[in-house]
Amino acid sequence: MVLPGHKLPYRGLPTRMKSLRQNHVTALDRLHAHLAKPRTGGDCFAPLFKRKITGDLYGLAFFEAIAHIQHLHLTGRVRRTTRDDGVWLWQAI
Repeated sequence: MVLPGHKLPYRGLPTRMKSLRQNHVTALDRLHAHLAKPRTGGDCFAPLFKRKITGDLYGLAFFEAIAHIQHLHLTGRVRRTTRDDGVWLWQAI
């Protein structure tokens, strides 16, 4: 039995973990396709969240996007360059 910090307890942790992993793999693939053109971290919300991110959620969304981008970077799927103003740009390899 799983006792999550939110929502109701449930059974079936292996199934849930498999589902979570597949959701992340799918999100990473969408993000990789989105990075066909150079983009900033803030440009990467759409393929990950499928909704407009505003207000208090912006910071959380930004760091989650960067975590996904960093995973793609560390696994050799994207490269990082720096714009003249110092902002990082990410692009699929």
